[in-house]
Amino acid sequence: MKRFATRLISRRPLCRYKHTHVPLPYDVNKGLGEFLPPAALKVVSFDYQKGLLDRLNEEVRGTDLEGQPVVQTIVSSAPDRSRVLAFNYASLALNNHFFLDGLAPPPDSLPNHEHHISSSFIHQIRAQHGSLAQLKSNFSAAAMGLFTNGFIWFVTDSAGNTAVVPTLGPGSLLVRSQTYMASTKGMDVGFDMGQWGRGDLLTEEDPYFEEWKEETISLMEKESARAPTTNAVPSHSLPGTSPASPASGVSAQNPTQPSHTRSLHSSPSTFNDLKSRFTRLPSSLDEDDPARTYEEPLVSPNPKNVTRTEVLAKHGFGQTLYPLFALSVHEHAWMSAGFGVWGKEAWIKKFWSVVDWKKATEAYEHVTKPKN
Repeated sequence: MKRFATRLISRRPLCRYKHTHVPLPYDVNKGLGEFLPPAALKVVSFDYQKGLLDRLNEEVRGTDLEGQPVVQTIVSSAPDRSRVLAFNYASLALNNHFFLDGLAPPPDSLPNHEHHISSSFIHQIRAQHGSLAQLKSNFSAAAMGLFTNGFIWFVTDSAGNTAVVPTLGPGSLLVRSQTYMASTKGMDVGFDMGQWGRGDLLTEEDPYFEEWKEETISLMEKESARAPTTNAVPSHSLPGTSPASPASGVSAQNPTQPSHTRSLHSSPSTFNDLKSRFTRLPSSLDEDDPARTYEEPLVSPNPKNVTRTEVLAKHGFGQTLYPLFALSVHEHAWMSAGFGVWGKEAWIKKFWSVVDWKKATEAYEHVTKPKN
């Protein structure tokens, strides 16, 4: 069984004996902005959470699971089909608590908490997902593609490799070998995390397109400030075909790089040039990382006769996963927030205003800190 190490365990346990509601690190009465106004936050954090814990207590009463922490209940009940209700209640309670614990009320003078993302963390996000906007687009698409209840997780391993991972229904990343819960198709994360079919170019219809465009141009401006003399793009960095999204199966063609010297206002094709320059990702595990001016390789340089797959396997790629934040995809959440039956996409967009990037960054840097 592959292990799933989590911040869930390191945080305050839900309860050692009788499972009770644990207070959140913010005032529930003030809500979480438009994402979960006060009444909606009460539904998700108290009514729903308390209901799960009450039912869990009733289910384990008089059994050997009584008195066990929630995490241990999940691990102990997962292999036993007769304990499916105990597993379901415990897993949902733990997942829901982690989801809420990773949020923070929106700042008074800023639209989100992204200013807390460290330079090393944003560096890896761009290296692996193209840009923060592309990560948000892919994460949101995963949530929109979930046509059942579940959770979407942003996870890392100890080497700093990150991925977006869904769990369906009461499914838990704590127990990767369960067979009777939601489908485990696509859950071999050690493989999925290594796929470079991420960072697809965003179209103008994408809700994160403008954010992506601004981020890309900002990167270009920073590069220009560091190197005032503009040079033609080296031929080896010209993109061919951008990798297709594993979910879509559709390939996208990158525009051809112009031969002239680049500048922010040189021609209408400038942004296409920037898209290709700053969002080019390898098309397979065995392809070298493209030349970039603002990042270092994801893993240490390796001899040409050693494939990227072998390097990742050597480093225990994806064997132990650490969640950084999660999104609960449950209809009661966006309905109680006032978004209506078909308001899921608009509600997900509000999620990014309350993601606690400070906590996520601290967790990422703790997990990836070199061990002595």
